[in-house]
Amino acid sequence: MARRRHLALAALAPVLAGFLLIAPVSAPAEAATVHRAAPVSSVAHPIAGERFTLSGGLGRSVSRYALLQRRSGNRWVGVQKKRIPASGRYGFVITQPSTTASWRVIARRTRVRHHTYALRQSAPRTLTRAAQRGSIAGARVMRVGGSLLVEAAFSPGRPGRAVQFQINDGSGWRAARNGRQGPIGRTRYTVASSTQRLLQVRAVTGARNGAPAYTTPSVKVPVVGVRPQIAAHRGFSSYYPENTLPAYSGALGNGTDWLETDFQRTAPDTQAEVDSVATGECPAAVTTAGAQHFIALHDNDFDRTTNVRTVFPPSSYPDLYDAKGNPVVGEFTLCQIKQLDAGSWKNPALFAHTPVPTLEEVLDLLRTSSNTTARIMIEPKLSNVTESTALADAVQAYDVAHASDAGYWPLIDPSGHHDRALFDTFDFADATALTAHTPGIEVGTVADNTADAMHGDETAPAISTAAGATAVLVKDNLVTAARVDRLHAAGLKVYVWTVDSAARWFELAALGIDGVITDNSKGMAAQFRTLGL
Repeated sequence: MARRRHLALAALAPVLAGFLLIAPVSAPAEAATVHRAAPVSSVAHPIAGERFTLSGGLGRSVSRYALLQRRSGNRWVGVQKKRIPASGRYGFVITQPSTTASWRVIARRTRVRHHTYALRQSAPRTLTRAAQRGSIAGARVMRVGGSLLVEAAFSPGRPGRAVQFQINDGSGWRAARNGRQGPIGRTRYTVASSTQRLLQVRAVTGARNGAPAYTTPSVKVPVVGVRPQIAAHRGFSSYYPENTLPAYSGALGNGTDWLETDFQRTAPDTQAEVDSVATGECPAAVTTAGAQHFIALHDNDFDRTTNVRTVFPPSSYPDLYDAKGNPVVGEFTLCQIKQLDAGSWKNPALFAHTPVPTLEEVLDLLRTSSNTTARIMIEPKLSNVTESTALADAVQAYDVAHASDAGYWPLIDPSGHHDRALFDTFDFADATALTAHTPGIEVGTVADNTADAMHGDETAPAISTAAGATAVLVKDNLVTAARVDRLHAAGLKVYVWTVDSAARWFELAALGIDGVITDNSKGMAAQFRTLGL
């Protein structure tokens, strides 16, 4: 009997072993954590306030709750909870609460119908919030009647997000075209205008998914129909030593419309210097003891642009220096000035031994130049009535000396305003004195502050006309469209100084100014030639 029981149990052993292999028992492996891939963000870099989706899968198991967590310090904090299907797929719509945040999704260990399902946990996903940025790129100038393609670029890009291009022609912003961001956050717009003006263009991408609207910085698009006149500041001074004959000649050879110059008066010639002209020690212009001359120089001393301290050391020539030790122009005679080197400071290899020119030498260069349309802006540098009227007298004397020359263009034309010279001064009393002293003289006032530009009253007529001025030379930072319009309405020409940026040349041209004073006259002429102007 016992033997039969043993045999029966032996026969059942394989069956029982198979049953145990397939029976649904809680295996120790199910108690371990199942790790899955990090959630995928619908955007690479979320924008502040923008709703986006974190999605992924925890693997097939059983329908249960999943928890989205965000790391806070050294622990994970629950943010959202939702039931996910047995497929394990999930999706959470969130906003980024801080610049950088780490996210993960977990489904806690659960038991369903005697079956225990393990904790499932995604790897963390760290996202960095991006600030909205945008820009507009494209050529920065167009000719009247032409068109210009500009491109707005937004970062981070959101394909399909609405974009509106806006234009301001001086009367406020208005919508110009609607579009949408392309695959990498860009969209284009073609600007066109039949009127000379300075346009501003910007682009606005609309609010979307909680991200606020964003406006790009505006860009200026000058629409140009006429090239302003080019005034070579102290000659072609970006290349040549300023206020020298090479600088003036270089400007005239590059099609400049004006030479802009500064003149100051020397100390009187001595009799000894007059006597030394025959020996070549002094220039031929030194003819009369006590005579004074005008020379082209901007600074009121020689330190910056000459080798004065080498030729006339203060220890040997103390009388040539003022109480502060400055070698001021009015202490030097023309004979002494002609010994100075006014070119080596700029480039000794090219311009060594370039002399300081006299008024007559500058006017001779202008008179004999092949550039027969160029004119000259003359600034009495000291801006006092005595010296300014003396300079006007010297210019008139030059006119008299050459009046019989064939085709001579007078520098001061008493019969009208066809003068070849424009005298400009910072001092309104000086301007008034010049117009009273010299009939027919053309005078321009120089403005380097708001009071001088508009005389403290933006609604009153420009007071420069009271001084008999025909032009205003305005410092670049004071120029506005309204001021240009008001000065023109008062019958004044507007010249702007000193501008060396191509972009700014075009902006000023679009505002309708009459001329630009620049160190780079050659470059300005070349830039406008690209527009056919």
